[in-house]
Amino acid sequence: MTIYVKTILFGPTSGGKKVPPEKVDQNVNEALEIIQREAGKIIDVKIALTPMTPGNHLSTFVIIYEAPKPIS
Repeated sequence: MTIYVKTILFGPTSGGKKVPPEKVDQNVNEALEIIQREAGKIIDVKIALTPMTPGNHLSTFVIIYEAPKPIS
């Protein structure tokens, strides 16, 4: 099987507002579930926070998985 990457972005935040954890959890968990349902094997999940302007940032979740074909 081949290794693929799925990227999920949140943000950038604006004016100090935060993305609620419930939204982040739901979107990331849905992506993981779809990959597993389509015969993918999760290898790793990485998270990166990128500062934009003061008080604003971009959150990036990178899911590395193995599967017979890319899963969207």
